Amino acid sequence: MNLESLLTRLLLQQHSTSLQPTELSYGQIYLGKVEHLYPNQLAKLKLAGTTFVAKVKAPLKRGEFTWLLVERAASPVTLKVIMQPSSEHSSNPQPLPPTPEALIHYLGLRANKQLVQMVQFLQQEHLPIIAHQLQQLSQMQLQLPFMAQSELQQLVRWIIAHHLPFSSTSLLALHQLFFGESWGSLLRKWDQRYQQIQQDHTELNAQAEESVQRITRLMHQLNASFLPLADWLESWGLTYEKRLKWLVEHPDQSATKAWSHSLKEELLRLQGNQQGNGAFSHLTIPLVHHLTGQQLLLLHEREDTVQQLFLQLPQSVLDAKKEAWIQLEGKKLRNGELDPEHAHLLLYLHLPRSGLNILDIQIVKRILSVHLYYEQEDMVLRIQKKREEWEKRLKDIGYHFSSLRFSPLNQLIPTKQKLPGTQPYHGLDVRI
Repeated sequence: MNLESLLTRLLLQQHSTSLQPTELSYGQIYLGKVEHLYPNQLAKLKLAGTTFVAKVKAPLKRGEFTWLLVERAASPVTLKVIMQPSSEHSSNPQPLPPTPEALIHYLGLRANKQLVQMVQFLQQEHLPIIAHQLQQLSQMQLQLPFMAQSELQQLVRWIIAHHLPFSSTSLLALHQLFFGESWGSLLRKWDQRYQQIQQDHTELNAQAEESVQRITRLMHQLNASFLPLADWLESWGLTYEKRLKWLVEHPDQSATKAWSHSLKEELLRLQGNQQGNGAFSHLTIPLVHHLTGQQLLLLHEREDTVQQLFLQLPQSVLDAKKEAWIQLEGKKLRNGELDPEHAHLLLYLHLPRSGLNILDIQIVKRILSVHLYYEQEDMVLRIQKKREEWEKRLKDIGYHFSSLRFSPLNQLIPTKQKLPGTQPYHGLDVRI
């Protein structure tokens, strides 16, 4: 079983049900069914998988399907029926036919196969259709020829669910993170390319040489040691844009604050060096996309949503010499910090002798429970031997080890059942 495909499957499945499709907002378009008509332009509508009463600005017939534009999301909800464009031959305007092709043409776009499938997908998922997003997608199709339609649909769903910027940058970054070559594989290829250049005495210009050395050094440092979470994020470059914003907003203080070079900053610097980037261009682009994808996981417009972060752990962790990842989840407070009262952590470990393992760690009011999903049973014995040591260390920092459970890994991957971690969480304690 492949760890990257497992992570992708769990991550996308875990959040496929996290949408709140009935959270209407201005400008959204839905295909609705008229269930019942009431006086004063009120109608009972089935919309986005939910039935409710709204004010509709147009005459309707019971049982018909029609495209509806949200004009007012607050009570009373007001919807506008999208009508066919008027012409010389039609004195009586009619509702737009309830087909994807009709809506796409209405928005001034060409109804190609990809756009029709996207509109159908959004309808099936009870997701809103937003005109400018569909127009952007039409323009971006030329930039995304390598992306499978099923992958593009899942990424669009993720962007809508998490209120992320709808752009080619977001799509490329998330595609690299979820479907592209893994971070560990890219780092290994970088190291191989660096060694080859050293052996072949390939010449780079001075600026490129300096960037390549810094990047290689940072990669080795981040892959060989633990850092506090804040320092870790800064070293990866996941706070790079935030740091630039601070420098712009505090020009008088920027000279007094010392900043260390981040991995993303150095990769961008090398990427911008036209003469020196050639030897690494096939690696700098996916590496930057991967880091940007990590940053997008941290972006949320709303304060009550779950913050997420995926990080690759150093190779020395538990002899995980192939792949080891940690997923942190926590609720963002109003002051921008993570709630320290509760936590949820998932450790994804690919061990040479024990195969794939997932440690599901939940903390509620400093009471900790662990559930191990294992591929090979010898991992159960290894974890059981660690229990007393864990209990003692946790007690020393004020935590109580409550329970330890074990299940085969195949019980985690079924189906349509909710996965561990799909219930709402209240916070994240980064000291664990």
